[in-house]
Amino acid sequence: MTRQFLINVWKNKRLWCRIETDYPWADEVVQDILKNLLVEEGYAFEFFMATDERRIIESSHDSVRLLVREPIYKSISIADILSSEFNK
Repeated sequence: MTRQFLINVWKNKRLWCRIETDYPWADEVVQDILKNLLVEEGYAFEFFMATDERRIIESSHDSVRLLVREPIYKSISIADILSSEFNK
């Protein structure tokens, strides 16, 4: 199952960027961020993982169509990401 992450990246106490990934290699994206954006260089992170989603659908007499899919994120720690339980 593909995990979906939202990552807030801070640099020198300012929000620098927000990264959202839901590809099969999302775990690699998280690992690359931790490896290449170093705390010693002023980076800090907030990690969120999608645990559910809200859906808005349209229903007609002959079909049902998905209009919007909105992930619901839960805050996770770097320790959770690095733990062996998380990577199973």
